[in-house]
Amino acid sequence: EESWRRAVAMLVREALNSPEGILELFKDTDLAVRQQAMVLLYTAMPYHPGLFDDAALKKAVVPAIYTAVTPDPKLVRTVNFGPFKQDVDDGLPLRRAGFRALGVVIASTKGHASRQLVTSPQSLEKLAGGLADSEADVALLAWRGLPGVA
Repeated sequence: EESWRRAVAMLVREALNSPEGILELFKDTDLAVRQQAMVLLYTAMPYHPGLFDDAALKKAVVPAIYTAVTPDPKLVRTVNFGPFKQDVDDGLPLRRAGFRALGVVIASTKGHASRQLVTSPQSLEKLAGGLADSEADVALLAWRGLPGVA
């Protein structure tokens, strides 16, 4: 188990020293990988604000966040529980992580040139979409991002 921890620590160090490696995680086809990339973003960015420069934010990070917070109807499936049916949104964890990441990016870019990326009409449109989301926790995360935009 100790060698496993050392291996994970080494991989994290390599990823943090190579922003290109982290940026590739946002494009992965696996939802769990993209979700964990968002978790990495909203966890690391407050402590390492220089992790992504303005070009990386504009080219990959902000578009990846916008993609993550947009509901995808293809990820909603209906589960049959005998007499009951329920819709399950497999994209919900990614959407939650995306709104957390959006809030952190909004807060972390105050006073930076990249501030215009997260205060754009598109960003406000994504926050409005989050406020209208049927999931209460997504709406709450969208509300948390609003004060930073003003």
